[in-house]
Amino acid sequence: MGVIVIGGGAGEADGPGFGEVLRGHRRAARLTLEQPAEVSGVSAAFMADSQVPWGVDALDGAVCEPAWQTRPSWYLVATDDRMIPSAAQRALSERAGATVTETPGSHAVYVSRPAVVAAVIAQAARAAG
Repeated sequence: MGVIVIGGGAGEADGPGFGEVLRGHRRAARLTLEQPAEVSGVSAAFMADSQVPWGVDALDGAVCEPAWQTRPSWYLVATDDRMIPSAAQRALSERAGATVTETPGSHAVYVSRPAVVAAVIAQAARAAG
């Protein structure tokens, strides 16, 4: 079985593209909100509304045996991602020894280009047997 990675990350805390998520009458968290040009306003609004803050305790998590060190990996570089620069994505995928596919698309490439994402998953499934 392989590992499939499709983006994930954060930008600058007070820069463009950030907004506040309100729960009740108090601010619950500041979350990254990017409206990709290729995603409709309705989809982008749903994506923003459905984000939840991740726990700071996650920073203390330790990975003892990263799967990418012992299993085949695939990585889809979204070349228009404003959250994780494509150069950083390429460096991460190279470190993992991943089979890389590149496509134009934002951080929400799985929404805007589902056929490309599905093709990468199918490629990984075929290779895994």
